[in-house]
Amino acid sequence: MSYMRYEFDGGIGKITFTRSDKLNSFNLQMWQELYDILKKEKDNPDIRVLIVTGEGRAFSAGNDIKEMDRFRSSEDLLDFFSDGFSRVLREISEFPVPTIGAINGLAYGGGFEMTLMFDIVVASRDAKFAFPEVKIGLIPPAGLTLGPSIIGLKRAAYLTLTGEPITAQEAFELGFVDFVVDTGELDKKVMEIAEKIVNSDPIASKIAKRWVSRQRNMLFFEEASKDLVFLANTKFARDSLLRFLKKE
Repeated sequence: MSYMRYEFDGGIGKITFTRSDKLNSFNLQMWQELYDILKKEKDNPDIRVLIVTGEGRAFSAGNDIKEMDRFRSSEDLLDFFSDGFSRVLREISEFPVPTIGAINGLAYGGGFEMTLMFDIVVASRDAKFAFPEVKIGLIPPAGLTLGPSIIGLKRAAYLTLTGEPITAQEAFELGFVDFVVDTGELDKKVMEIAEKIVNSDPIASKIAKRWVSRQRNMLFFEEASKDLVFLANTKFARDSLLRFLKKE
């Protein structure tokens, strides 16, 4: 794998994004690698909990703008979002054992949306979260469809309509994050939670996880993802992507 590392020990699986030079932003290959791990490990009879985190100063800055810009047809964009983004987020939501997001830095766009699919989220104190899509003519499907059930319609509306970033503490107060810890304590806290899950009854844990997953309305998420593909083909979005790339 080029962009991530997978480790397994004592019933605990851990995925680490390793594209730190690009703030762990997702290109199609990265989405495919993550999907392959999830598909394989969901059938692992020994896995009890899955941790997902990133290297460097970002959990993930979302979808790679350069990757999106090179797709010139609706079909290409549909493949990117359906075979990449949407498919993987569904796999995380429906993963058969509890999942923990260890948010070590920036979680923007698709990175923030991914955190909504985790059952438990632990963030370092310097982490930041944002749905900036509206600023470049796009939308965050998970933010719009799952965000309201977590923090309420009004707050979710503000974050998705303005693209304003929030701190880890603000994310905790809103309900996006379960624990905020000092940066050096992130791994320790995540492992503490993971070990509690490993030491619980495996059958009860899986059944409880199944009911948690059912609370996420993935049907609405899929519908909103189609609107994202439509918007990605508009002139405003295309021009915005081009301006962003020129700034790099």
